[in-house]
Amino acid sequence: MKSSIGWYEGNGTNESGFSALPCGFYDSEEVENFDALELDGYFWSNNQNIQYLTIDSDGCTSFSGSSTQGFSVRCIKD
Repeated sequence: MKSSIGWYEGNGTNESGFSALPCGFYDSEEVENFDALELDGYFWSNNQNIQYLTIDSDGCTSFSGSSTQGFSVRCIKD
Protein backbone atom coordinates (compact mmCIF):
# COMPACT_ATOMS: atom_id res chain seq x y z
CA MET A 1 0.00 0.00 0.00
CA LYS A 2 2.95 2.35 0.57
CA SER A 3 4.15 4.49 -2.31
CA SER A 4 7.51 3.58 -3.78
CA ILE A 5 8.66 7.21 -3.22
CA GLY A 6 8.04 9.94 -0.67
CA TRP A 7 8.73 8.20 2.64
CA TYR A 8 11.52 9.47 4.91
CA GLU A 9 12.76 5.88 5.08
CA GLY A 10 11.26 2.57 4.05
CA ASN A 11 9.56 3.28 0.73
CA GLY A 12 7.08 0.59 -0.22
CA THR A 13 6.54 -1.37 -3.40
CA ASN A 14 3.03 0.00 -4.14
CA GLU A 15 1.92 -3.46 -5.32
CA SER A 16 -1.70 -2.63 -4.43
CA GLY A 17 -1.73 0.65 -6.40
CA PHE A 18 -2.95 2.63 -3.35
CA SER A 19 0.18 4.85 -3.37
CA ALA A 20 -0.04 5.83 0.31
CA LEU A 21 2.22 8.68 1.37
CA PRO A 22 3.19 9.60 4.94
CA CYS A 23 0.65 12.09 6.28
CA GLY A 24 0.72 11.80 10.07
CA PHE A 25 -2.33 12.61 12.15
CA TYR A 26 -3.96 15.36 14.23
CA ASP A 27 -4.88 14.96 17.90
CA SER A 28 -6.65 17.83 19.66
CA GLU A 29 -5.74 16.46 23.08
CA GLU A 30 -1.96 16.54 22.50
CA VAL A 31 0.36 19.51 23.03
CA GLU A 32 1.92 19.02 19.59
CA ASN A 33 -1.27 18.53 17.62
CA PHE A 34 0.31 17.18 14.42
CA ASP A 35 2.54 14.14 14.71
CA ALA A 36 4.44 11.68 12.47
CA LEU A 37 3.99 13.79 9.33
CA GLU A 38 7.04 12.33 7.55
CA LEU A 39 7.01 8.88 9.11
CA ASP A 40 3.54 7.33 9.16
CA GLY A 41 0.31 7.27 7.19
CA TYR A 42 -3.11 7.11 8.87
CA PHE A 43 -6.30 6.65 6.85
CA TRP A 44 -9.95 6.32 7.89
CA SER A 45 -11.55 3.15 6.53
CA ASN A 46 -15.22 2.54 5.78
CA ASN A 47 -15.85 0.87 9.17
CA GLN A 48 -14.49 3.81 11.24
CA ASN A 49 -11.22 2.03 11.92
CA ILE A 50 -7.85 3.53 11.09
CA GLN A 51 -5.46 1.89 8.67
CA TYR A 52 -1.93 2.65 9.82
CA LEU A 53 1.24 2.42 7.72
CA THR A 54 4.70 3.06 9.12
CA ILE A 55 8.26 3.37 7.83
CA ASP A 56 9.14 0.29 9.89
CA SER A 57 6.82 -2.11 8.07
CA ASP A 58 5.45 -2.95 4.64
CA GLY A 59 2.14 -4.09 6.15
CA CYS A 60 -0.90 -2.23 7.36
CA THR A 61 -2.30 -2.26 10.90
CA SER A 62 -5.87 -1.41 11.92
CA PHE A 63 -7.10 0.25 15.13
CA SER A 64 -10.12 2.24 16.36
CA GLY A 65 -10.03 6.01 15.91
CA SER A 66 -11.33 8.75 18.19
CA SER A 67 -13.40 11.86 17.48
CA THR A 68 -10.55 13.98 18.93
CA GLN A 69 -8.18 12.74 16.23
CA GLY A 70 -7.90 13.62 12.57
CA PHE A 71 -6.78 11.15 9.93
CA SER A 72 -6.55 11.27 6.15
CA VAL A 73 -9.35 10.27 3.80
CA ARG A 74 -8.79 8.72 0.39
CA CYS A 75 -11.52 9.48 -2.16
CA ILE A 76 -11.89 7.15 -5.12
CA LYS A 77 -13.78 8.10 -8.24
CA ASP A 78 -15.88 5.34 -9.82
